[in-house]
Amino acid sequence: MPLNEKVTLGEYLQDARKAKAISIDEIVRETNISKKYLESLEMNDLSVFPGETYLMGFLATYADTLELDRNTVISIYKRQMRIEQDAPIEQLVGTSQKKSRLPQVDLKSVGIIGGVLGALLLLILIISNIRVPSGGNNPIPHSNKSYTYNLTDLDKITKQEYGLGDMIYISNGTSLIHMELKELGASKSLQIAVNKMNYTIKERDVLNIDSDGNSIKDMGVELTRITDGKIYISVFILKEDVTDKTNISEGTIQKYKSAVIAENELLSSKIKTKIDMKIVADATGWMEYSADGSEPKQFVLKKGMEVPIEFQNEMTLLLGNAGAVKVVIGDKTEPGGSFGEINKSIFYWKNNQGQFSLNRAFLK
Repeated sequence: MPLNEKVTLGEYLQDARKAKAISIDEIVRETNISKKYLESLEMNDLSVFPGETYLMGFLATYADTLELDRNTVISIYKRQMRIEQDAPIEQLVGTSQKKSRLPQVDLKSVGIIGGVLGALLLLILIISNIRVPSGGNNPIPHSNKSYTYNLTDLDKITKQEYGLGDMIYISNGTSLIHMELKELGASKSLQIAVNKMNYTIKERDVLNIDSDGNSIKDMGVELTRITDGKIYISVFILKEDVTDKTNISEGTIQKYKSAVIAENELLSSKIKTKIDMKIVADATGWMEYSADGSEPKQFVLKKGMEVPIEFQNEMTLLLGNAGAVKVVIGDKTEPGGSFGEINKSIFYWKNNQGQFSLNRAFLK
């Protein structure tokens, strides 16, 4: 369908659906995506999605169902995100888009005018405190904002977008935990300070820290992602000291220990062996996985599609519309989850007094 420069993402999707005389309920049956998420897309309410990764997967699935060009849909989304951000410098200095004929001036006048404009732009940059770190294709500006949360509202931290220099205060009723997002490092890492103690955390990694100075690691901080000039993090309280000895094997599961809500044993063995797994799609869905710490891989799934996965120690799996897939290991089949559900789980080897078991741990 023709693209209007001013159309929003929700309007574009809704107009395309109505042009084909398709109801929301029909899209739900076709894609197995929860009605809540489809309606939110059409209402431009993107806050219900737990992260941009999930959102992009749903957009691709919705575009395919309506026979729309994925790239067009994604470009509308990115354009909309840019519009919702702060006005660019060109607007701050009042640059006009209208063309006009300028009188001829001599080179000296041009130099004076250029110097004045350059000084003006420099002054605006200084006032706005816009600093660009070296390296990276998507520089993150210093926004220097402050956010305050209660210890019971940590889920709100996950939904917020942050910039460098931002201060996060977490109140536990008697004192404040102070966190500062300082500078970007190499390989998508972030330097943070918690109560003036400096740490470095990598993207998709979890840092367990001592937030109150009692030598016990009581707080977990996850750098969810760095993308499109924004920082996304999550914070959770550890239920117990993660330095305590446990019979769980080392690996990613240690980082998420307090976030485990359920766990299944899939198979047992006297030794840890390489796992050959398949994700089999029975309907439309979306997935992302990382095997043994490798770079995450993403797929939009369609009925009949199979994704082979190999790992030696651990594998992290994110599923959108989890009921649309089955996890197959040898002759054993495990359901991905429920239809319309978004879930995250970790497959890892657990050492039970010399006997190993492959477990799947579901996370909050």
